[in-house]
Amino acid sequence: MKNILFLFLLTFIAVSCSTSEKKYNSNEMEFEVLDSLVQSDPVQIDSLAKFRVPISFNLADSNVFSLLSRKISATNTYSLAVKSIFLSNESIVVCSTVPRDSLTLDLLKANTNDIFNRNNVWQKVQLNIFNYNKISFHQVMLQNNQMVCFKLIGDKGYDDYFQIDYLISLKDYSTLIKSIESSIGSIY
Repeated sequence: MKNILFLFLLTFIAVSCSTSEKKYNSNEMEFEVLDSLVQSDPVQIDSLAKFRVPISFNLADSNVFSLLSRKISATNTYSLAVKSIFLSNESIVVCSTVPRDSLTLDLLKANTNDIFNRNNVWQKVQLNIFNYNKISFHQVMLQNNQMVCFKLIGDKGYDDYFQIDYLISLKDYSTLIKSIESSIGSIY
């Protein structure tokens, strides 16, 4: 559990990497959704979006949720409200809402490294912009020698964005990537 907390906090403490690269894609994406790899009941992120969590992840109990959500909020560089956290071994899925006035997408494009990697925790920082299910997504992929993190910031034109973070240990990456793709593909 301590490893999960430590690795997870690295994601939200990170900001500024000189060896990282930026990549921008703006196109319609397609995802293969395998129902056997995601939970049957969708999770709702306020009234902003729904998605299906990977099958191997379980909802964090109230004590773990309280501890992690406080730490996430305290270390994040922009305002967000954590709505739910799911755990699996050394991997985590976090669902949040982000007020539109605390993070503009233009600022995200211009300052990806400064926002997500100021402590040089990640060797790779990559921004991809795409559309899926009539939702505009800004996906930030962060990677180091222990973890990979997919931060999906979804914009449906409401007052808030929704954000889904998939923080996956590299040792579990190959077994979880199809579940993550199916989960992302289930967002609506």
